[in-house]
Amino acid sequence: MNKSIFFIFSISIGLLTFPIQRSNGLNCFVGDSGNFVSQACSADSNFCKKSDTYTNEGIKSTKGCSLTCENGIVGPLTTSCCSTNNCNSSTSIISSLWLMLFSLLSAIWFKFQ
Repeated sequence: MNKSIFFIFSISIGLLTFPIQRSNGLNCFVGDSGNFVSQACSADSNFCKKSDTYTNEGIKSTKGCSLTCENGIVGPLTTSCCSTNNCNSSTSIISSLWLMLFSLLSAIWFKFQ
């Protein structure tokens, strides 16, 4: 395959793996007890937030939009914050891993061409 065609193809696929940002606000997963849906946040929300509460019965997770957020652990409560669309989902980590793998394979391909 021609290097320039492969390069264009690689860039196209790479761009498709990034979340598409909407200009009118942040989208976050919202809900609790395993019932989460992606929802548009209010215009003044700056963060997606995920809170896990550890109890004897298990872990209770809540997700939502937040005006302010601070990562941390206080007793049985763990809070994590992020600021890209739907970043408070575990699938965003999987998407990042796919992007890193694709980038690594592209670099190897160019190295040996």
